[in-house]
Parts: sequence; structure tokens; C-alpha cells
Amino acid sequence: MLRGQLEHLLGLGARDDVTVQVVPRSVPNNPVLGEGLITLDFGAAAPRIAFKGSHAPATYYDHEEDTTPMFRAMDRLRELASSPEESVVLLSEKLRGVQ
Repeated sequence: MLRGQLEHLLGLGARDDVTVQVVPRSVPNNPVLGEGLITLDFGAAAPRIAFKGSHAPATYYDHEEDTTPMFRAMDRLRELASSPEESVVLLSEKLRGVQ
């Protein structure tokens, strides 16, 4: 990772309205390893949506039968992730190792 990316993540994690959690590659059973997943839940204002993709164009999903498993995967990812406090430590250690 580049220094600027790490600094940006640490800055985001300091905000009250953002949670940054790191999932190390060594964690087994990561449901989205090697993929990108973004989930957005607007409550009653709009349907839940998800974007899935990594190197190819992302795919947008807005049907419940598609988004439900993606939201379950995101819930599982949160369970596997380091706590926000542990994530700050991990990111800070990584930052110290970057020139």
C-alpha cells in the first residue's frame, strides 16, 4: 500500500461517522477474498443495494434475492475483521514500514 492510502484510512477511522476495520489475508474463510463488495442500506428510504467487483467493471445489484447473500457476506466479514482499535494499530504498523 502507498503511504497516502494508509494515511487516508487512518484519517477516515478517526471520524465518528466512519468505521475502518482490517481483515488480514491470513484470516480463514473470508467470504470476499480477492473481490470487492460494497453494501449500502438506506433503511426505509430506499432498497438495499450492493456493488460487487474487483478488476473488471463492478456489477450493481438492487433485487433482494441478490443483495441478501451479499449483506450476509458483509456481516461475516465484520465478524472476521480486527476491531477498529486493532485496525488502527495494524495500519499504523504498516505505515511505519512504508518509505
